[in-house]
Amino acid sequence: MKSILEYSDYRKFLRDHAKLKRQKNTRWSIGLWSRKLKLGSTTSLNMILNGQRNPGPSITKRLIEYFNFRTEEKDYFLDLVEIAKLQQAGPSQDRIRSLLTNDLKKLSLGKQSKQSRHIDQRTFLKISNWCCYVIRQMTLLRDFSEDPASIAARMIFPTSPLEVETAIDSLLKVGLLRKTKDGRLRRVSKFVKTDDDIANEGLKRFHEAMIGHGLKAIRKIDVQEREITGLTLAIKRTQIGEAKELIRRFIQEFNRLGGHRDSDQVSQLNIQFFPLTQ
Repeated sequence: MKSILEYSDYRKFLRDHAKLKRQKNTRWSIGLWSRKLKLGSTTSLNMILNGQRNPGPSITKRLIEYFNFRTEEKDYFLDLVEIAKLQQAGPSQDRIRSLLTNDLKKLSLGKQSKQSRHIDQRTFLKISNWCCYVIRQMTLLRDFSEDPASIAARMIFPTSPLEVETAIDSLLKVGLLRKTKDGRLRRVSKFVKTDDDIANEGLKRFHEAMIGHGLKAIRKIDVQEREITGLTLAIKRTQIGEAKELIRRFIQEFNRLGGHRDSDQVSQLNIQFFPLTQ
């Protein structure tokens, strides 16, 4: 069963647990679950599952113990319960938004802490060439060759073998690539993370290059192989922080599509959000 960290509704998590239990054992019931939780009857648990009420402190504690949540899972579950209570009471959206934003940060830390590598500004400047990140992902391709000329030949946007060789050398030096005993290149860490809301020269160069490639892709790449769309909307300046959090959440979700050893191409996702008026 999926972790509670992958849910935005605690009731959906509880219902999925019940569904899975029934699939594994036809004799399993809500009554049996209620007894496991040491509840007097099935009424309270049924009302929670049906959305008629939220768990109080006592039942919440028993559910946490029942699922044996880790610390971050426990905190996340408690926040989901509080959000449900706030929504039911009709509070200010600011309070709900604050909780959701905090949970997004917890999710980001929880999912990526063991797989990510934080890159400081000085290090990023050394690997700001766009092809560095393409090469890192290319190591996952099933027919990947370490030969710089072969790598350069597969790039849709012009890259020289020397540029590829330099990029590989830089990635090896900063520890984002490694060589196996048989000389094959392997990436180190699944994610590369930089500081948010920091505009340094390395990041500017990287985004300028990738946005430029996106511009060329409009004419160069068949429409069936790309997705370029846009949205123009009026927004309050106070909503900018929320908008950026939503974009970052989407990127985390979208990233799940990649990272497979049997991949056959490397693609780029650009999301641009900026003001059009003063």
